[in-house]
Amino acid sequence: MAGVHRLTSCRPIFLSLNILTFPSLIIRENCITVKKNLEHLELYEQKTNTRGNEHKRINVKDYNAIKSVAVKMYNNLPTNILTEVRLSAFKKKLEFFFITEMFLMSS
Repeated sequence: MAGVHRLTSCRPIFLSLNILTFPSLIIRENCITVKKNLEHLELYEQKTNTRGNEHKRINVKDYNAIKSVAVKMYNNLPTNILTEVRLSAFKKKLEFFFITEMFLMSS
């Protein structure tokens, strides 16, 4: 597809082609599912103000393991993504975050 040697690192190629890694796709889909179902989840106010990020978090104690992990992934997203109201804008910001920031975090 990219015409490179098979031992070449895929990181720069994925970045240039805006391709998400498999773990990023899984996290993205879980976060989108949580965002779509926010009205069915129990929210609580975060009492600590870390870096000016005081926003609503989802309580995870009442969910099974899979839902709990998805909620934890959602809660750990940056505030500028979490506060997005429209689902389409949320998806775009989330995808941009995974394409740019996640590669930087894993290096």
